[in-house]
Amino acid sequence: MQWNQKLWRRSIGQFAEFLESPAAGLGRRERREGAALYVRGLPMPGERKSIEPMAERLGVDSRKLQQLMTDSPWDEEEVWRAIRGNVVPVMEPLSAWVVDETGWLKQGSKSVGVAHQYCGAVGKTANCQVHWKVRPFPSGAPRNRRSNSGRNR
Repeated sequence: MQWNQKLWRRSIGQFAEFLESPAAGLGRRERREGAALYVRGLPMPGERKSIEPMAERLGVDSRKLQQLMTDSPWDEEEVWRAIRGNVVPVMEPLSAWVVDETGWLKQGSKSVGVAHQYCGAVGKTANCQVHWKVRPFPSGAPRNRRSNSGRNR
């Protein structure tokens, strides 16, 4: 599926309902609003997903997103618990989760998630940002396992 403006507009209404539970753990209204904007901005069409370009696409002051990412104290475990509580029941029954990571080398440390960590793109630890995709593998789906070299097992 190619993500585009039309799909984004059709899906954006579902974000408010999805975010109610995870955002409750953020406390103050300003944090909840900033989180809703940030999550809305991530899937929007556009190359750069850093604060300033996202804020421009959303039509908001970038300080609102920046404050959430740099100065807001919140418990990430509580947020993840709420997300799992929303996502897992919808995805079951599953036989497995398929996890795939991709890393991007980064020069600075200002982007969200940038750290000196293992980066698959270079095969060693480096200053990078890692993106994880987690996809459900439904029960009863045909299994075609491949090794790293791309040959069938």
